[in-house]
Amino acid sequence: HRIGFVSITEVQASADLSSAKIFVSCLGAPEEKKKTLRGLISAIPFIRGILAETIDTRLVPKLRFILDDSLDAGNKRLEILNRLAKERAKREKHLAANI
Repeated sequence: HRIGFVSITEVQASADLSSAKIFVSCLGAPEEKKKTLRGLISAIPFIRGILAETIDTRLVPKLRFILDDSLDAGNKRLEILNRLAKERAKREKHLAANI
């Protein structure tokens, strides 16, 4: 599986560090995001192996990747606000020209 561009937006570890939810944001169309998530999921054993070598704990946490669409939602809101601002400026320019 190929992994596209990914940003980790949040990590929630259990109190005993036996598991961790890793929220990720991915660029691309919905199908590309699904492929990236599948790639991350298939890489869990490899990532846990690196963690086992890196962290000094008795257990290596079970990992769960979760797609975080909050950045996409924020971008959509910004696009709407920018479009509304342009429309307002256009209306104000039109009104000023007709005065």
